[in-house]
Amino acid sequence: MREKTPEGAPQETISGAQKAAILLFSLGEDLAAEIAKNLDEDELKKLGTSMSRVFSFAPEVFDSVFAEYHQLASASTPLVMNQGQRSQFIKNVFSKAIRGEKAQALIDEISLKGKWNLFQKVRKLDARTLANVIRNEHPQTIAVVLAHLDADQAAAILDELPLRVQTDVLYRIAQLERVPPAVLQEIDQILQEEISLVENVEGGKVGGIRSA
Repeated sequence: MREKTPEGAPQETISGAQKAAILLFSLGEDLAAEIAKNLDEDELKKLGTSMSRVFSFAPEVFDSVFAEYHQLASASTPLVMNQGQRSQFIKNVFSKAIRGEKAQALIDEISLKGKWNLFQKVRKLDARTLANVIRNEHPQTIAVVLAHLDADQAAAILDELPLRVQTDVLYRIAQLERVPPAVLQEIDQILQEEISLVENVEGGKVGGIRSA
């Protein structure tokens, strides 16, 4: 779900991860990096993803979040960061908090999660329709796609595939390592094109929209 914090949003509508993101942006890179050093990898992923999705927040939101953590602060103007500024801030903070290739791996993953269209069209399809779209893809490609979908949706899609393909794909998912962002984007683009092609042939939407 998209984590966009609107200006002036009531405090109760802001998630914990969004509040943490607001705090870190407000503290600056050095202090934010010191805080990030105390988080584990899963916490860093969640926080980094929220940071990439916070577009702006009004002074009253800033004050409300700080008050909750018993800190006094004020802001005369809204904090607004474009995509490039957010990405650079996250990169600098994580590079200071984590050394080596692990930092870049986390940055790449967070960067992808902050892009709303990645597998967006795929996620809207029901399991049977999507299985029909990807069943002729290489098992490694299928494994990559399923690994980046919700567990329930991935399981439902897998169940629609032939048994021999299921076994191969499950093995590849278990062995799957970090996939370069460029590869994920290429796979997503190919799938979007295939879905659009089927839509054009059928003269409408492919399959049904999966239920929430």
